[in-house]
Amino acid sequence: MRSIILIVILVFQPVACRGPLAPGSNTLQEEWVNLSEDGFQLSVPHGFVKEDVTGIDTYHQRYSGTGMSLSIESETGVENLNRRLNGKDVVNIERIAGASHGTKSLLAKYEFLPGRTNFQDPDKRFAMELAVDCRLQSQNASFLVLYSDPADAPTAEKILRSVIVKCD
Repeated sequence: MRSIILIVILVFQPVACRGPLAPGSNTLQEEWVNLSEDGFQLSVPHGFVKEDVTGIDTYHQRYSGTGMSLSIESETGVENLNRRLNGKDVVNIERIAGASHGTKSLLAKYEFLPGRTNFQDPDKRFAMELAVDCRLQSQNASFLVLYSDPADAPTAEKILRSVIVKCD
């Protein structure tokens, strides 16, 4: 009988020793994975999966996680993002300060109008995007995070603020 009680205590002890999670916290968001591709690196929440996509005339990568997706595309940049922000398809535009990579860059948060959502993820109306122009290499890139819940904006911003672009 004593050995059974001892086994039960040992099995459940790690669970009991872990403190309670803060309200609304998600353990997946606390674990991040570093991704390194040609010319850039960034971090994404654990659980993001690389999808098999092929860009047409451009470099294109796509990762997806629960309720979010990240698209990375070359040959786009600040000019294309400015065009999108000045177009008729998006609202609630917020240009976010502090996105400097030693190059021309723009970080913005916006929402697609109903019926004008991104074709890759029509269920995700909210977007945050980092556009970078590498003038020395004549290379531009865009990092687009799409999400369906406005509460995911801090995670999207954390992903985009982790981006390091090699422009030298």
